[in-house]
Amino acid sequence: MKGMRLLCVMVIVLGPAIVPVGAEGGQTQPAASQSQPAAPRSEAAGPVATFDPTKSDQKAIALVDKVVEAMGGAAWDRARFIKFTFVVKRGELRQNTRTHYWDRSAQRSRMEGPSKDGKPVVAIVDHRTKDGQATMDGQLLFDKDARKYVDIAYGALINDSYWLFMQFKLKDPGVRLRYEGEKKAGPVTYDMILVSFDDGVGITSKDRYWLYVNRDTSMIERWSYVLEGQGANASPTAWQWVDWTTVSGMKLALRKTQPEGEAEILLEDVRVFDSLPETAFTSTASVDTTGAQTAAQ
Repeated sequence: MKGMRLLCVMVIVLGPAIVPVGAEGGQTQPAASQSQPAAPRSEAAGPVATFDPTKSDQKAIALVDKVVEAMGGAAWDRARFIKFTFVVKRGELRQNTRTHYWDRSAQRSRMEGPSKDGKPVVAIVDHRTKDGQATMDGQLLFDKDARKYVDIAYGALINDSYWLFMQFKLKDPGVRLRYEGEKKAGPVTYDMILVSFDDGVGITSKDRYWLYVNRDTSMIERWSYVLEGQGANASPTAWQWVDWTTVSGMKLALRKTQPEGEAEILLEDVRVFDSLPETAFTSTASVDTTGAQTAAQ
């Protein structure tokens, strides 16, 4: 996770990567979010990597368990198909917008959004093989052009979903948790948890996050972070988690704001489906969700 780049020419530093659909290379993501739901495996496939509790302290683990329960972890476990739109907003300007369809079980996704030139891009990717296909302005892309957008779709889904679902990924393989004490803010007492990662996890495994957990509600209300490229002495960047709603049993903060800053991250049109058309992940043609089954609340 390094500086975020927007869908326009402007480059700003916001935190977890915001990479323009048309950006060339240099893409980074939150380290922990690299792990994907496991696909069905045969016995011969070997063991599945899991969270290692010996690398975390017990108080932090106990707090995270409360967080996951309070924020709807059971509903997260049930959610297979997810759709959401990721937006970067600065003042009244929406600088970066892309929509994702995500099949968590089959580890595949679809991204729709404008290129840096404003042309509509659609890219689908199999997260297990990193292969897929892409179109721009309705025209199928080939070779390097297709590879570019398939790679962006892969990284963007990982990054963007972390802004929305980070609370459910705190016990992913390679994550380390440490209790950092309490912090009072007016009448609220926060328990602070440091999230770090094993070397080699994701793309930027030196990233560090501090979570502010409301002691009364077990909800994460704020996070701050220092990114791998910023150096060990950099001051953490903080975001408030606001605009809470419940989507199919999951409590989600649909807006992230910076104190004294005009930048916002918006998570819009978040929906969970029990089914989506197979063509959503095998064809760049438009997705018809008319017959799709929405997951129960």
